[in-house]
Amino acid sequence: MFAAIVEFAFKSNNIGSLIAGLIVIILSAVSVFLIRDIFKKPPSFSGVFYLKTTTTLSSMENYKGLSSFYMMTLINESATRAIGKVEKIYDIENDGKHRPYTGRNRNVGDVLLTIERYYLIRNKMSIHITFLGDPKGEQRGSSLIASLKKAKRQTDGEFKTTAADASGLAVFQDDKFKEISSKK
Repeated sequence: MFAAIVEFAFKSNNIGSLIAGLIVIILSAVSVFLIRDIFKKPPSFSGVFYLKTTTTLSSMENYKGLSSFYMMTLINESATRAIGKVEKIYDIENDGKHRPYTGRNRNVGDVLLTIERYYLIRNKMSIHITFLGDPKGEQRGSSLIASLKKAKRQTDGEFKTTAADASGLAVFQDDKFKEISSKK
């Protein structure tokens, strides 16, 4: 076997092809790693982030048009995964009523953020939130999934939740939303 490889390598018409093939493989590998680890590296998701959900469909009519605001504290576990805690901090009901949640009245839970990495298209991000409910029992435990268009610190997408089988629009960002910043 070794003799056949040596014979192949030292034939004048094959050595150039072998070297060219090895160079192509090495350059391809370096290019893939450069794209993945330098040019398309996702940002850090360690810190405080905010999520706004606006319900467009729901099994409960009074939830349609409801905007809910959440504050998340996240820490990166890897380049494609962050974990943390979430608190529901504010609601704007469809009739315009503003309802802040403070202290023990906040619905709290756990967050898992994952990034789907692609080479030729934008990376996408998903957030899974598991709410535990508030101590008074006014807000029950539920789950929320947000599928976001880009793996960026400011992006938007769609959400679905088990609370009233609701779904709608989601906005994720690293700054407080104007709707809650101006109501303090």
